[in-house]
Amino acid sequence: MRDHNKNRLAALDDRLCDGAIGALSRPLGKSAAGLLYLLAAALGAACARLLGGAAMAESLLCGGVFTLWCAALFARARVRVMDALFGGAALVALFAARMAALPIVSPDCQDYLIPWARTMAGMGFSEVMTGRVGDYTVLYQYFVFLLSRLPLDPVVCYKLLSIGFEALLAYSCASLTCLCCGKEKGSLRFCAVFFAVLAAPTVFLNGAVWSQCDAVYASLALLGVLLILRERPHAGCAALAVSLCLKLQAVFILPVCAMLLLARRLSLRHALTALLTMGAVSLPALLAGKGVKGVLGVYLYQMGEYKQLVLDAPTMYQFLPAGGLIPDGTASMIGIMLAAGAMCAALVLGLRRGGKAATPVVDVCFALCICIPFLLPHMHERYFFLADILSIAYAAVHPRRAYAPAVVLLCSLNGYCAYLFSAPLMGWTVPALAMMALCAATLALLGRDAVKGEVSSAFAVDAEGAAK
Repeated sequence: MRDHNKNRLAALDDRLCDGAIGALSRPLGKSAAGLLYLLAAALGAACARLLGGAAMAESLLCGGVFTLWCAALFARARVRVMDALFGGAALVALFAARMAALPIVSPDCQDYLIPWARTMAGMGFSEVMTGRVGDYTVLYQYFVFLLSRLPLDPVVCYKLLSIGFEALLAYSCASLTCLCCGKEKGSLRFCAVFFAVLAAPTVFLNGAVWSQCDAVYASLALLGVLLILRERPHAGCAALAVSLCLKLQAVFILPVCAMLLLARRLSLRHALTALLTMGAVSLPALLAGKGVKGVLGVYLYQMGEYKQLVLDAPTMYQFLPAGGLIPDGTASMIGIMLAAGAMCAALVLGLRRGGKAATPVVDVCFALCICIPFLLPHMHERYFFLADILSIAYAAVHPRRAYAPAVVLLCSLNGYCAYLFSAPLMGWTVPALAMMALCAATLALLGRDAVKGEVSSAFAVDAEGAAK
């Protein structure tokens, strides 16, 4: 009798487990997905209200941003109940950390961003464009001008701009990885890269704490590369152009377009699309009387704004003592020439490997975004932001190279801590040496892969000839 009852209990337990697994594995319907996004909006608003102390209007805006996060992860993919539960819980945790940082006002926000918004509040659009409020591009000035007209906390708005684009940043990086690995959206690899980007310490500190907009230009740059690789070159070039219109640091990844042009993935008409996009972005400022010189002069001003060879960045100039034997001007010229050489080497090796495939393109993008800022003078701690993100994709495509994000993120974080908290994790010699070794290893591995690709192609041609 006891054995019979045990068997019945075991069978009941098996049925309950099978039922639970089946329920968790069941895909969500359209109505359930709609409820999921409504719940996301409510959770995002609650996090902003309870953790960040945001007002009601700002909390509702935060709820909308969190809905975008959920859409970036779940939209256009087969979502199961289990995915919604575990993925949603992870997203809530990451978003809640950002909402808790809303009250933090960084030195840049206090000294520059808030005063810019207050100054623009008493000016008309033409006055803002023809005057000189801030040292950012006209595209960012559009945002600040719009912000100055809204009855919202400017600190929250500055931060939400970056936090919102972090979803696109994670989506673009994860999609590039899946394109290289032949995986689909919603796969385990996609989710791993997506959450790794959002959990990266420099991504969190950059937007939620520092109120910077690097996530905006970086997400558009990666989206542009992704669209080109997906055979949508006009849209991709437009995204890259908007990225450059926002931040000059987009030039770190732009040389890959030369490789894509030589590989016949791009043509000159796509460059025309980029120029037309930049013209369309600048048109409101031009009509307001700013002039072409004023639009382009921002980039020249930014290039010459800082005279120090390095500012809290793990570059090769950390090895040069102040007032050393090499004058700063000579050291700058040497660095520019070395950066140009590294750029050409990366592009040539990428072409030899096969510039049309997604993996060589991602590898070259990572090599460019780590080598160029390492060798150029006047680099800030935030100028490795694209390298931070691409290192995650690089490690996901090449699992044996998982050291790349560990090195890049740790070295970048050292600079962030030095500026934000006046407490660097370590001295600058070790991070600079680590970045130098990573630059050399990345270029060496790119060369090795190029040689392997040529050997494989030669074997394939020989085999085809023998078959004929």
